Amino acid sequence: MKHLYLACMCIMGFFAVQAQQPVITNIAPMRTYPLDTVLITGSGFDVPASVQVWFDHVKGRVVSASEFSILVAVPAQARYHNVEVINLTTRLSAKSPLKFLSSFSGTSFDPAKFQSVDLSTNSPSVFDLCSADLDGDGKPDLIGTRNDGGTDLVVLHNKSAVGAVSYTKYDKSNLPVLNLTQPTQHIACGDLNMDGKPDVVASRAGPTANSIFVFRNTSGAAPGFAGAIELFLDIGNLARQVAIHDLNGDGKPEIIVANSANTSNLYVFVNQSAGGALSINPTPLKFSVAGAPNTLALELQDFDNDGKTDIMASQNQGANLFFLKNTSTASVNFAAAQTISVVGTINDIGSADFNHDGKLDLVVTSVFGGQVFLLLNQTSGGTVSFSSQIPAATGTGPFGVECADINGDGFADIVVHNRQVSYISVFLHNGNSTSPTFTSSTIATPSKQGWFSRVADFDGDAKPDIVFTSAVGIGASNTITMLRNQNCHKPVILNEPPLAICPGQTIRLKSIPIPNVTFEWIKDGATVKPAGIDPFVYITSAGSYTVKATGEGGACAVTSAPLVVGSGTGAVPADAAIAPIAQACAGGNLTITANAVPGATYSWQGPNGFAVEETDNQLVISSVTPAQAGIYSLRLKMGGCTGDEDAEEAIVADVGSFTISSSNPSQTLCEGENLTLSVGSAPGRSYQWIKDGADVGGQTTTTLMLTNAAPASAGSYQTRITFGGCSEETSPTTVVIRKKPVANFTVGTACMNEEIAFTNTSTVDGLPGVAYTWSFGDGGTSTDFSPTHPYADSPAQDPSLTVNYTGLPTCTSTISKAITVLAPEAPEIIASAPDICPGKTVTLSLTAMYTSIEWFSGSASIGTSPTVDITEPGSYAVAVQNTNGCAGRSDVVIDRSADCSTVVIVVPNMFSPNGDAQNDRWEIRGIDSVPDCTMKVFDDRGVKLWDKNGYDINGWDGTYNGKALPDGVYFYILTCPDRKPMTGSVLIVK
Repeated sequence: MKHLYLACMCIMGFFAVQAQQPVITNIAPMRTYPLDTVLITGSGFDVPASVQVWFDHVKGRVVSASEFSILVAVPAQARYHNVEVINLTTRLSAKSPLKFLSSFSGTSFDPAKFQSVDLSTNSPSVFDLCSADLDGDGKPDLIGTRNDGGTDLVVLHNKSAVGAVSYTKYDKSNLPVLNLTQPTQHIACGDLNMDGKPDVVASRAGPTANSIFVFRNTSGAAPGFAGAIELFLDIGNLARQVAIHDLNGDGKPEIIVANSANTSNLYVFVNQSAGGALSINPTPLKFSVAGAPNTLALELQDFDNDGKTDIMASQNQGANLFFLKNTSTASVNFAAAQTISVVGTINDIGSADFNHDGKLDLVVTSVFGGQVFLLLNQTSGGTVSFSSQIPAATGTGPFGVECADINGDGFADIVVHNRQVSYISVFLHNGNSTSPTFTSSTIATPSKQGWFSRVADFDGDAKPDIVFTSAVGIGASNTITMLRNQNCHKPVILNEPPLAICPGQTIRLKSIPIPNVTFEWIKDGATVKPAGIDPFVYITSAGSYTVKATGEGGACAVTSAPLVVGSGTGAVPADAAIAPIAQACAGGNLTITANAVPGATYSWQGPNGFAVEETDNQLVISSVTPAQAGIYSLRLKMGGCTGDEDAEEAIVADVGSFTISSSNPSQTLCEGENLTLSVGSAPGRSYQWIKDGADVGGQTTTTLMLTNAAPASAGSYQTRITFGGCSEETSPTTVVIRKKPVANFTVGTACMNEEIAFTNTSTVDGLPGVAYTWSFGDGGTSTDFSPTHPYADSPAQDPSLTVNYTGLPTCTSTISKAITVLAPEAPEIIASAPDICPGKTVTLSLTAMYTSIEWFSGSASIGTSPTVDITEPGSYAVAVQNTNGCAGRSDVVIDRSADCSTVVIVVPNMFSPNGDAQNDRWEIRGIDSVPDCTMKVFDDRGVKLWDKNGYDINGWDGTYNGKALPDGVYFYILTCPDRKPMTGSVLIVK
């Protein structure tokens, strides 16, 4: 057997949750016929008595249930909407992200086959509707608001039988708790406290409409409610459409309220219920819808497939839609609103997956434009986008919009109620998933002035009806009307062709079971099973089989297409027998073993269209995912014969994907600080923290706190998450704990105007990324390890050093030291004379003692003694260093004497070079002050005996060529610059 369906993958478990919260991983199939069974897989479920599955406004019959799966029969009155699982033990719930479609298999659509039935007449009129099985009898009741002078809600208690519509009306006259003394406008139904009974939320109408009313369902055999709880918006705001949906993933649905006042705020009332006690936080959260002056219509769904419920809103009958992406974690939060461009006057929003791509598309009414617009969801990679609007003409004043499979072809259609014409506009899907288009049709209504509609099966025959409100005027016949769907059911034999039957074999043929329809089975034109309620027949021979379905009191009698059953040859194989399937872990192998039958072919079928034939009795699916959990069936084939089917459920436990987050994103902290590591919480998981490959004792929660961390706490951390016997470890994260630094430094000799050396002696942990910040006290700074710095003034300074680690400013140490900066040394120079003549000597000396002295003439060093003799005029300097190590320098200028030209040169007329140290040399006095003189000595024959250029301090020793001259008279010529030559004689006497 093969069904039409879509796999529903749900990304859940990203929120912090309490208790064991349901998580829906997969629903298979997501499209099927009423009364068929679907398998819901995930976790956080329970035994059948403690779990409910709601197909929007009615519950399904739970066939079996466990922690990981629920097999549930689709109720005939399932409404096209998200499937909700409620765990009555934990009082928590989960919804599927896609909408489930139940299709009754219809013939060609006939708009005339809708019976108009007035359910109630109301004065004042009823405006908006929601539907829910209030009393648990399996029949969806109707609850309506009054905004035209009414002060109570209206409840229509469903007493219908299949094909026979009947309702009992409750209002303030027979159920006083419904009296609010205020008008109401919009309404939503949903279980707020998870007690298995849907509650009601209505928005206040009128000029003072800044509140909503919450009714807790207390129904027994008849509808009942606790007194309404009023929750308030800001004064001056106007509550409009309301919705009920879990926003923060804690398993408890919030209340969301549109606001049509001149403000862009949407309101969210957070659900704080526990243990079945209803508790809604009265202080709402407010979220700005940028670009919208107000809001009116709401559609809450997961539009970007990230597992979180987003908000799509319209402004009050204005252009454009506004998308608020859900970014909630433990608390409710949304990203800034994104504008979806739509030209028109939007009044209502609906959604459906029209092209079966796993993404919900949008449909909106343009109330003053007489149109409905389709926008296909083109979201990709987390970026939300929709196609340009695809228009279709409606009647005048299109108001509410609903999506449902109105003609039973397995595709969602569009139903629009019009305000100013006496018909409902219906747009039928063409059945093309790739390129959906729609055929327009109309269904007549008894009057104009329609408001909102509710499309679903209300009488239990599995065919969607249309219930709508109308308001002719105060005191007039304002009705709630049902258009009961009387279109015919088209029977289908569900056995897959080709089908063969072998001698001695019995095969069960089956058709779609529809309430209040009889089935007649026919073989080769002859009845083999008379008309009855059984949608199946057992056959033992080949032939052409059909089934005729008769319903609607005989008005519908439709025969199916034939199924030709051929004659098989060979022996009928043994019936398939699958052993109980061991639970698999996501990413591992799913192994399914059946009885071994030699020579048989094993024909397997499973979730998501899985089909394979093997010659081995063991089926192994590798790298299994939760989408492959579900029912696996097997038939054995031998030759042309196929045995009976067996089926077993396969469970795939998915631990999920987890990453470690940190209170310090750098994962680096200073010793003594605190760090919190955490992983996301998901229902049913257990946790074990691991450090450097070893389990950390006692650390079994979603968080690990490193308090007053010591260096020993550094290391590689992971979390092992276990679920359903499966374990996964997170990727490791490294925690670095840095030793707290100790800043210190020494200072060299502190002399003003000199580069003073600062030597860093700080203690750090030796890891890279150390930052040094110097402040020298005079405005100067440095980031060098050991800098130098000069001080220009101020003898007292307080330099400081701060040491920390890059990216870790809290791990720091600072030290400051007071230093005295010594003034520069200025040595005093004393000159023996203020000026000098060439050939003369002036002595320069210092008045104090120094450890280092160096004299300079220009840049040339001329001595390192405390004194120095100079013989030339010029600029002289001395550089010194005192006992403190401070340097100093002074300069002195020795000028040339003004009277150097009066120097007297005296030439002695005799000398006695006899070696007695008495007048042994001929020394000329005064010539030392007259440079560049030339002396020449001759004998009496004119022979030149001595020729000397420049002053010779030692004079002449009376020799010629190294030999002593004899006693006698010798002659000289002395030539000096700027002077007349001097001549004379000198006597040598020994």
